[in-house]
Amino acid sequence: MKTSILLGAMSALLAGIAAPLAADETPAPVQGTFRSASTAVKFDVSPPLSEIPVRPPADFGGTFFGSLMIDPDPPGKPNIGPQDQDGRVQREQVSGMTIPAPSANFNVGVGTANPPDPVGDVGPTHYVRMANASFQIFNKTTGASVFGPANINTLFAGFGGDCETENAGDPIVLYDQLADRWLLTQFSNATGPGFFNCVALSTSGNPLGTYHRWAFSTATFPDYPKYGVWPNAYLISTREVNAGVIGAYAIDRTAMLAGNPSPPLVQFTVPVMSSPVTAFCLPTLTA
Repeated sequence: MKTSILLGAMSALLAGIAAPLAADETPAPVQGTFRSASTAVKFDVSPPLSEIPVRPPADFGGTFFGSLMIDPDPPGKPNIGPQDQDGRVQREQVSGMTIPAPSANFNVGVGTANPPDPVGDVGPTHYVRMANASFQIFNKTTGASVFGPANINTLFAGFGGDCETENAGDPIVLYDQLADRWLLTQFSNATGPGFFNCVALSTSGNPLGTYHRWAFSTATFPDYPKYGVWPNAYLISTREVNAGVIGAYAIDRTAMLAGNPSPPLVQFTVPVMSSPVTAFCLPTLTA
């Protein structure tokens, strides 16, 4: 039953993937290929994060707060060629409309990792930001830092394996507002064999508290992971570099919220689209 529920969530994810479209063209569905059904290869419950010693970023105190967030074009990036003008671009300025001032500002740094891949999310009382390869937690009201900046693998201290020994990055942080939980992730990028999606899910709405921690094994390097929240699953899309495909995963959300050491996971793959742009554009869903 659990697997069939996850397959339904995965169908919703795969339905959102389509090949590049011409103007007014209806998206064509993409057929996913079932890879496997599995579960976590490692699990534990962390101490309260507030009690874990911070592993500071290597560049903290230097250029951590002063570096530019530059995401350079990769070597050999193809020339996409001339582009048609978007007919939906607004051509008239609407008077009397201004962007409101920000309600809060946070003094965040991303360090010198290149690309920085910064992400962040907001909960009722905290703002959490992550980047390659660090994270930091702020009081949302005062803007004060309450934890970090710290290497991401600080979160996996005592967990063991690549999730703890590597500080690989490509992180994602999501506040699951349906359950009042925080989801923080990174991947492993050692030479293998075997790679991991490293997932930490808070046991409460407090991001400074304890976390359920899992390592989910992947057959190929799960590059550029993106996570989404669905009522019955946490969804992941990855660019499986070594296999030339996009990976699509669904993990039983109810089991994870309960702290189940072995939450069911299903994996599919879909072809990388012919356009070089869409290789990174597999959507995830947030309810």
